[in-house]
Amino acid sequence: MTRWSTLLLDEAQLSEMAHVPLEDIAGHAQLTIAARPTYRTLYRSWDKQHWSAEALNLERDAEHWQRVPRRTRNRLERIVRHFLVGEYTGLDLLAPITVGAPDEASLIFLGTQSADESRHTRLMDRLASEVLGLSGDDLRYALNAAWQHSTPAQLRLNALEARLIRPLSSLHAGHDDWLRAVAVFHIVTEGVLALTAQRRLVASLRSGSFLPGLRAGFVAMTRDESRHVAFGVEAIRRGVTENVPEARIDAVADALREALALAVAVELPEDPSDQERAEALAFGRELEGEAVLRLRSAGFRPEVIAWIRTGMTATLASLEAPEDHGGADHHVA
Repeated sequence: MTRWSTLLLDEAQLSEMAHVPLEDIAGHAQLTIAARPTYRTLYRSWDKQHWSAEALNLERDAEHWQRVPRRTRNRLERIVRHFLVGEYTGLDLLAPITVGAPDEASLIFLGTQSADESRHTRLMDRLASEVLGLSGDDLRYALNAAWQHSTPAQLRLNALEARLIRPLSSLHAGHDDWLRAVAVFHIVTEGVLALTAQRRLVASLRSGSFLPGLRAGFVAMTRDESRHVAFGVEAIRRGVTENVPEARIDAVADALREALALAVAVELPEDPSDQERAEALAFGRELEGEAVLRLRSAGFRPEVIAWIRTGMTATLASLEAPEDHGGADHHVA
């Protein structure tokens, strides 16, 4: 393992994050998952990997922003808006998941994740206001504006998350309800969508000397996200592999299939151009590959993974040739 890999996984400070090579970021989540860390180990990692969204220096980024080409600027604005909504929404979604935690170790780790989501939200708020000039100092205004730019698939995925989270507020909620919520939030939203988008953004910046604050912040987020996803994958692995009833596996798989069918179309805007459709398709295929990695790590049997994948396949087919698939567009509209 290289010096940078060691730093990224264990010791990197915020001041070093902008210069971590992409190759050492790309595999971080999967390395973390493959190590099968306990919840207590993940807590200890969180305890020594603190960073401050307030401490990030964004002055150079604000200067660089004036020289960013319009197309790149539009793409970065879209990503920051998406993460602003996603991180803020994560705070709402995590509360019921935390309350429903099945044991003390899970509860303690989920508390650390809530702290991370707060930090990420504040980072996106600062990037939007201090660099992109989107919102002034009004977080509520920034959130409302960001919601207006959500794609149809994003809105439907948010609605699905809310529907799966709702039963956890009931006294009658069971472990199966908790597992479905964790599967969608930790594996799909965090482990597929967030990680892939974060890596894409870091890759697009290439050099740590251009928009260094933005790059450092997103690299730091990927390290936090790796812990979150490792927790979710382990929770699902325990839930679907340790002598559990088939009905539980089916329930979790159905939730994942529905969520991933939406996730792979998350970049498709309403009334897309041919170029936007092609870009959404390329991103969707990348997401599909990440999803299969997460599902395998979670211990699903091959036939279950194949079933979950059929939802993604149908959506991607509708993106590739919508005129040939009739009703297939219902996956993304």
